[in-house]
Amino acid sequence: HVPARSFERQRNYLIVNVFWDTMIRRRELLRLKMDDLNLTDGILKIHGKGRKQRYVPMGTNTIRLLHKYINFHRKRVISVYLFCYRSGEPNKAQIYG
Repeated sequence: HVPARSFERQRNYLIVNVFWDTMIRRRELLRLKMDDLNLTDGILKIHGKGRKQRYVPMGTNTIRLLHKYINFHRKRVISVYLFCYRSGEPNKAQIYG
């Protein structure tokens, strides 16, 4: 369990968790938007290669961590991207990746 010390620490911990749990591509993970989450059903909408969409399930621990991240850390950050900087700016990999 990671202590809730900083936005970046929680974001990075969650990135590793989502990546490990879903095994989606790095580019897909970094381009996830808030609207791609369905925490009620535990599903991520993935925008893949060639404009293809698919739905990927998440484990209960990842869903719990996402709830915590969104309700505590992301409350103060305005961005369409799930994983962004504290300023709300997207990661350069999200734009160019």
